[in-house]
Amino acid sequence: MGQRYAKILVLLIITGWTIIAEAQEEMPSGRLQYESTAFGLILGYNQGNGILTMDGKEYPFSIKGIKLATIGVSRIDATGVVYHLSRIDDFNGRYMMLEGSLTIALGGGNALLRNQHGVIISLQTLQKGVELTLGGGGLEITLDQAVDNQQTPQQSEKESEAPRIQWQSRAGRSM
Repeated sequence: MGQRYAKILVLLIITGWTIIAEAQEEMPSGRLQYESTAFGLILGYNQGNGILTMDGKEYPFSIKGIKLATIGVSRIDATGVVYHLSRIDDFNGRYMMLEGSLTIALGGGNALLRNQHGVIISLQTLQKGVELTLGGGGLEITLDQAVDNQQTPQQSEKESEAPRIQWQSRAGRSM
């Protein structure tokens, strides 16, 4: 039984390296960073928020997901590179994750994610707490606002703070 799991783990590692090599032949589409909290006992849960930077614009997003083969509790700070993202809407989705990490007080790890649109994220994590993860899982990433007009939240706030022009009639009343 142990040999079976070892073969599956080797297959997942080979698949992960193939995906990384394929993605890194291209220029990154964007970069991201996020913070989350994870906890688990065989099955784990992960939830947090982050920022995707693409073409000089920032897009806030939320994450939540389930991890397999994990035990412990940790706070995660992650940075990553995004590949194969041509449309911002393709960032939303369910990502399959291959991950390995060990945290005792302070640790780190790497994770590789891919969604249904072919978007690939290569993550490096810094973790605080106590956790061991040797599996994978799924992670759902959702942009926090609709991206119909490609406007960032910072642009919206700046526009709402813009001074308003008041027109005055010849009688001196504001309109």
